[in-house]
Amino acid sequence: MLTPPASPFWFANNIAIHETNQSQFCDGTSRTAASPFCANSGDFGVGMSIWGTPNGYGIMQLDPPPDVNAAWNWTQNVADGIARLQNLAGSVRSTAGGNAYQFWNRQVQQWNNENVRWQNQNHPTVPPPEQVDPGPNSSPNCHFIGSLNPATGISTPNTGTPNTYWYGDAILMKQNAGTKDADGTNANYLSWHEGTQTVPGSWAFHKWNRVNSDIVYEFCTCTTFQSCVRLH
Repeated sequence: MLTPPASPFWFANNIAIHETNQSQFCDGTSRTAASPFCANSGDFGVGMSIWGTPNGYGIMQLDPPPDVNAAWNWTQNVADGIARLQNLAGSVRSTAGGNAYQFWNRQVQQWNNENVRWQNQNHPTVPPPEQVDPGPNSSPNCHFIGSLNPATGISTPNTGTPNTYWYGDAILMKQNAGTKDADGTNANYLSWHEGTQTVPGSWAFHKWNRVNSDIVYEFCTCTTFQSCVRLH
């Protein structure tokens, strides 16, 4: 049996399950029947690389694939999908840059700095994002928290609690699926809106993109293809 490339991202397999039921090609069976491309192609599509709108190919639905090999070689497709996540993720320690983890660290730093200011003024502090998450979707497979490191004033990816992850992963998951929604708004899963001298800042959630109302929640549910929830 072939072994897929190792991934440093706990949710990479969830993405593969969600997108294609971990399949590179239409196989003419129920395994790939959920793919609109495979279902509409009939016998003609058997053996064809799974295609998805607008230009995704293979297990990880690379959109577009970096080369032809990624469309026809499943291990290359997975490796390229992991490489894409790595490129989007950025540094887990930096606050400079627009990559998912760097962006998240910067939001946490700004939130932490503002709370210090409010504490100095003897005002209530702004709660962490998990306390103001508007929901409504919740999966036992994924609980996201701020995971603040008091020593640095930023976040840490290692929460130490099972099925509990920093919001940096949620931001990365949405970036991988696309951050622009049907109205053209381009926004990360979660961001910090700074306050003024008299009004505290707040957390802003933007969970939907152009095809899903909560793609991160959908990915979280996909520990098996049968368990995948699709909100659209």
